[in-house]
Amino acid sequence: MLPFVFNREVNRYFHILCPEGMPSFLIPYCHTPSMERLEGVGYFCGADYHQMESHRPKYFYSRYDHSLACALMMWHFTHNRQQTILALLHDIGTPAFSHALDYGLKDSKYQESSERDIVSAIKDDSMLEGLLYLDGIDIEKIILKDYSLIDNERPKLCVDRLDGILAPNLIWNQKITIANIQELYSHLVVLKNEENKLELGFDDVETAKQCFAYNQIINQLTESKEDRLAMSLLGDILCYGIKSGCFTQDDLYHLTEYEIIEKMKKSSNNHLKHYWNVYCGLKEVYCDPSLSQPYYTVSEEVKKRTIDPLVATEEIQQQRLSQWSEKVRLDIFEYENQPLENYPYIKLRWNKKRK
Repeated sequence: MLPFVFNREVNRYFHILCPEGMPSFLIPYCHTPSMERLEGVGYFCGADYHQMESHRPKYFYSRYDHSLACALMMWHFTHNRQQTILALLHDIGTPAFSHALDYGLKDSKYQESSERDIVSAIKDDSMLEGLLYLDGIDIEKIILKDYSLIDNERPKLCVDRLDGILAPNLIWNQKITIANIQELYSHLVVLKNEENKLELGFDDVETAKQCFAYNQIINQLTESKEDRLAMSLLGDILCYGIKSGCFTQDDLYHLTEYEIIEKMKKSSNNHLKHYWNVYCGLKEVYCDPSLSQPYYTVSEEVKKRTIDPLVATEEIQQQRLSQWSEKVRLDIFEYENQPLENYPYIKLRWNKKRK
């Protein structure tokens, strides 16, 4: 069992990711204010708080859990101390409610506007800064994109993206089991891609296809009218909370979701409290292409989460999965060119105007 995680299923998941256990040098980092705040920031962008059963996780999986998962994978595959530490810290600039804020900032397509850069986030935490100094890590030289196993461009696979496939399928839509994860993980290998950079890949074509299928399930979930509406509404509530003075945007990077929720509940702004209560009671989303109703509507694009993993076996040369499978190639093309279902809405008058 691993320390700091009290959910039995998550512990089993983490044991698969790193059977040798968590390296002891990570323990002080887990106790820094930056990491402890992430225990109160959900990975599923506020889905824990509404009532849509098909889109609500079976338990709270935090950004802390996600970060630890990435660090465990990095240690398992590399046994590199510095890269493992940076994998743990890669999300410390994430705001409360994660990417919901991107929707409020009108960046639903790329979801890059809300996250603070890691160097700025580190400088806000003197304990973390001191630990990195003792480990000989120059914070001014930290660029996560230099570490391709932590972060790389789609459609490549990395530890951050892999946990973004496995954890949601296990916890959010509950489409896979611990046994499914064990089987998939046993076929993961570290390869060098076309750019001569390290990348996670597979030593088995069928397992790569299964990972691709799992990712497609998540894509269907994040492009559904329910998730788009919930993300957009929560993002607008957060921005309205900032505009109304209930909390600042900086608060979202220093407080937990519980602390932000308490501020909204105690606010003297009745509109803000009403919007939050509507979000928490959200059970059903409608769709009206004509936009004939004067209610809260959503028409924004969403992020395309394409993956095309590398595959290399003893029998066949290393290639992208889409080069092995014509069906996968066509599925990627169809997914990236598929129009969204417009326009989801709920019966909420947003300041008596359509959003």
